[in-house]
Amino acid sequence: MSLQKIKRKILFLFLAGAIFYGYFLISLGALWGYFLARVLAGKKTGEPPRIFRSLIIKIKDYQLHLHHWLYSLFILILGAIFQISLILNQFVLGLLLGVIFQGIADYQDWKKIVIKK
Repeated sequence: MSLQKIKRKILFLFLAGAIFYGYFLISLGALWGYFLARVLAGKKTGEPPRIFRSLIIKIKDYQLHLHHWLYSLFILILGAIFQISLILNQFVLGLLLGVIFQGIADYQDWKKIVIKK
C-alpha cells in the first residue's frame, strides 16, 4: 500500500471519528427517539397507538389531525425560538428529531393534517 493511500485512510478515520464524536449524542438521541416512538405509537397507518395518541380536533366539516411527529416539531421550534437549554441539549434534540423522522417515515398519512369530512 502506498504512503498516499495510508495518509488518505488515516485522514478519513480521523474525520469520521471527529464527526462521530461531535454528533454522538444527537445520533444516540435520534436512535432512542425513533425506537421509542416506534414502540409507543401504532406500528402501521390506521393501527391504534399504544401510548402516543394523536390529537384530533373537529371543526365543522374538518378535522385537524395533530400527529405525534407534529408535537415533537412544535416542541423543537419552541425550544429554538425561546432558547430553552433542555430542548437544545444534543441528546434531547436528537430524541425529538428521531420521533419526527419515525412519524414521517413509518406512516403513509403523515401529511394528512387537515381533513375534510
